[in-house]
Amino acid sequence: MMRHRPTISPRRLWRCRQGGSAIEFALVAPLFIGCLFALFQVGLGIYAQSTISQLAEQGARHLLFAPNDAAGARQVIIDGVAATGLDTRRLAISMATNSTPYPHVELKLDYRFQAQGPIPLPQDFPLTSVVLVPIDQT
Repeated sequence: MMRHRPTISPRRLWRCRQGGSAIEFALVAPLFIGCLFALFQVGLGIYAQSTISQLAEQGARHLLFAPNDAAGARQVIIDGVAATGLDTRRLAISMATNSTPYPHVELKLDYRFQAQGPIPLPQDFPLTSVVLVPIDQT
């Protein structure tokens, strides 16, 4: 005996709602996951910028009380970077003594932030923090 296979009319297929949620999820889930990943990366970038700014302030504080101890200021900054989990190899520290508009030491930290994750971005993002430390000329 042969069973008769029922035909599905287009009208009946159009009214059928089974599986609609799965299709909607399949369309929305990649966008949602991509947005979550982007927000996570932006948060890490903001954390790195905040950390670099705080370390520049710590180095400047060291120079404020010991203006001739550039090596000590560098060590304070490097120790701070190592404690935060940022990569010390991506950090560049520069100090310059300037006389205009007032005598000061310019402490500049440059950090190349590389976004981590399953989809690495092709370039580093430069993060910079500059602090001016006045020098007492008396």
